[in-house]
Order: sequence, then C-alpha cells, then structure tokens
Amino acid sequence: MNTNPVRITLLASLTCFGLLQHAACSSDDNIGAPPPLNDGGGNPQPDSGAITLPSGTPKTTVLSGATLVTVQNQLAHGASAEQKKALTRLLQSADGYLTTGPWSVVDKQTFPPSQDKHDYMSQAPYWWPADATNPPETPGTAGDCTKGYYVQHDGIRNTREVDPPALTDRAGLHATIQGILHLSLAWYYTGDARYAQRAELFARHWFFDPDTAMNANMSYGQGIPCQKTPTLGRGTGIIEASGGYLSDLVDGLAILDLGAPGWTQTDQTSMRAWLSSFLGWLTTKQTDPSLADPISEAQSLNNHQTWYDSSVASLGAYLGKTDIVTTAIADGKARIDEQINAQGAQYRELARTQAWHYSIYNATALCRLAETSNQFGTNLWSYVGSGGGSLPLAFEYFVGGAQMGASGFMLNPTCKPPNASLTVATANKCSPTQVQTVPGDSPDAGAVPAFDNSEPYYDLRATAVEANDAKTAAAIPQAAVPMGVDMFSLIPSCRIVVAPDP
Repeated sequence: MNTNPVRITLLASLTCFGLLQHAACSSDDNIGAPPPLNDGGGNPQPDSGAITLPSGTPKTTVLSGATLVTVQNQLAHGASAEQKKALTRLLQSADGYLTTGPWSVVDKQTFPPSQDKHDYMSQAPYWWPADATNPPETPGTAGDCTKGYYVQHDGIRNTREVDPPALTDRAGLHATIQGILHLSLAWYYTGDARYAQRAELFARHWFFDPDTAMNANMSYGQGIPCQKTPTLGRGTGIIEASGGYLSDLVDGLAILDLGAPGWTQTDQTSMRAWLSSFLGWLTTKQTDPSLADPISEAQSLNNHQTWYDSSVASLGAYLGKTDIVTTAIADGKARIDEQINAQGAQYRELARTQAWHYSIYNATALCRLAETSNQFGTNLWSYVGSGGGSLPLAFEYFVGGAQMGASGFMLNPTCKPPNASLTVATANKCSPTQVQTVPGDSPDAGAVPAFDNSEPYYDLRATAVEANDAKTAAAIPQAAVPMGVDMFSLIPSCRIVVAPDP
C-alpha cells in the first residue's frame, strides 16, 4: 500500500537524478561543471556587472522566506566554507538541468485507461504477477491474468514494470519538480537568468502548455493490473506528488514569483489555475471505485495521510487559502496524537518491512507541516500528543541509527499505539523481517543497502534548530552527511534524502 524507497536521491542530496543524462555526471555525483558565472568556489563572479540578485522575500511554504533572504545576503557578503561548498553542489545540479528536459506526461509510450495521454498514470510498485518468476514480456503491460491476480510483496519493487519512464509518468514528474526548485534556488542565489528561464520552461511544459500539460488529477496513479475488481488507479498514487514534491514545487514557484525574468503574470495565473484545480480534485471524494480517491488518502492512517496533510497545507498557503492551512495544522496535531508514542516510536511505520525508512519518511512529513505551521503562528514542535509523543521525540528516536547504523535503531516488537484509546490496525505485527537491499538510483546501479545512515540527517538538523533539541544537536557531528555535502546552510529545512517511490 505504501512507498518503496528506491535510492533516487532528492533535493537535499542534490545528486545525479536517473533522468539527468548529463555528459559529466559521474559516480561521485558531480553533475557537470559549475556554470560560467561561478568562480569555482561557490561565489558569483564579482566583476559581472550584468548580474543583479533577486530582491524581496519569497512567499515559500516550507522553506522560510526570511531565512532565504539571510542566506542570499551571506553568500553575497562573506559565505562560510560550508555555504560555498553547498552552493557549488547546487549550481552543478542546476547546470545539469540546463541541458536536460523538459518532461511531459505526453512523452510516455503507453496510454492510460482514459486513452488521454494528458492523464497522469503509474503502476503500484509492490505488486507482482501471481507467477512472479515469469513477469510480462512487455514491461508496463498486464501479465497473464489467467495465472491469477497480482499480489503484493511489501518493500520489494517490481522495477521492470513500474520504473521505465517511457511507460509511466512518475519519473518525469519528479525530474520536473526537482529541476524547478534547483533552478529557482540557483537563480535566487546567483542572479543568473538562465536558471530562472529553464525553471519556467519546465513549469510551462509539464503543467499548462496546452500540447503537453498534465490534466489536474491523478486518477490513474498506482493502478494494479489483473485485479478481480478493476483497479485503474488508487489514492495511494497521490504520494507520488505529495511525498515532498508539491511543497517543493510551490516553494520553487514562490521564488520565481519575485520577478524572475520571463515569468510573466500570465504564467503565474496559469500555474495558479492548475494548482487550484488540482487542490480541488485533491480535496474531493471520487465516486468511481476503479479510480483514485483522494479522500481515501486523507484517511489512510499512515505516512500517506501525513504527506497528504503536509501537501494540502503547502498548496493552501501558496494559493492564499488560509482555511485549508488551518485544517491541515489541526490534522497535524491529530497525527502526532495517533502516530507517535512517548518514546518517539511510530508504531504504524515500524510494522513495515522497511521500518527505518518509513519511520523517517512519516516524521519528515510532520516536520515539513510544522515548518509551514510556523508561518501561520502555530508551533507544532512544542505540541505534546495525548500519548506523550512529540516531534522532537520522533527525531530523537533516529539518533542511534544515524550514528551506528541498523544496530542502533530500536525496533518495537509489540507495536503498541501511542495511547490506549487507539486501536492497533496492524494487529501487533510490528517489525517483520526487514528488507536488506533496494534498487539503486540508475538502471545499472544494482542493489544498495536499505538502511541508509544519512537518511535522517536534515531532519536532525532541523529539529536541533526548530525545537532547540539538545539530543539531535549533539548527534549531528557523528551522523553521516548525505553524499558528503551538507546542504542545510542553503536549504534549511527537513528534506528527503532517499526518495520513496510509492
């Protein structure tokens, strides 16, 4: 039902994305050379009179706009060594996006059940043909259903059918949104118009150019072939957009909205119209049982529900719909009540075959919702749930694993809910046999360990700052830095290090 953490590193790690076919992309994740307006040390060239840094405070929804202003000023007037190194990595990534893309839903070779290529489609990753030793000869097509219905194997990804970008839209959506945020930040920190203009192209091409635009729904997300009752799409497919992507998208757009060259009022109006339509679909119950129902995602009682809340809050904040944000913040308190116990354990996520990843994944969604809540006068970091759980406790729970690896992460064999009034939907099936490896981040990467010490790094840093938490602050020097470059000084928020592929 949930996501698979295929090792595709995301915005915080700023590494080589699977679709980013850049000539200089190498195994050490350096993407190309820094662009011409970089001195090689992460600083804009001082003698370039044509460069003017963007001014104003971006109305970002997870990232703090005021903090971005401070970072921009630090980069221009005495960046730290950490910031210089981070900026070099950011610009390497942004430079790679100058020569790749744009992507569109109409690029796929397959047709969704609607026969309209403008409809987003994907396939559930943990579902396999009943005869799993003999998958379909043509990836992306249904297996021989006479051999039985597709069955679920949690945490084991059917890469042959669900990953090829020619067959589904997930990878293109992720590349588009990564590109928009990377490029927008690169423009904001350097003033180089090329970055803004490329981000604008990505936004137009995926979201609102008539020939290539995605229809504003995900009705055919995570369909399952060969089912007794047709499953053309499921609410769980929404996490392919909600799992950190929608909030990163609107944060990138908020930066462009400061007055990026070429980002016209018509562009802004068109983008907001698409997001408004998508938010309308996202908050409306769908009645066709064969299609994705967003309300089922909003009531899923696990990380899907938390990411839904975080994403709706970001969309509402960007579109000026305060009532939606207020409701999402209240839901955030309910998630802390229901999911986190007095030790910081999240019993629903500990019931997964990748308990480490999913526990971090759910907590990251809560953290990002808390960062949005800060901007609306509510401090979720100080909230203590009815069962004694809190956000700081949830992140303290990861400290041992971040420092020592799997041996330092405490699995909870009883899997009890945070308080006695809640039922245990997982029937005490806590911490089953854990998946040891997952697919790597490119077709030839093979398998990589499922337990990644660096995965909670940015969450630990955010907790130390936002909650003034001593335990996470003390753990940071001993924790693994994702890909060896600490991006927190440029992108100061909870970030996903390992991208889940729902």
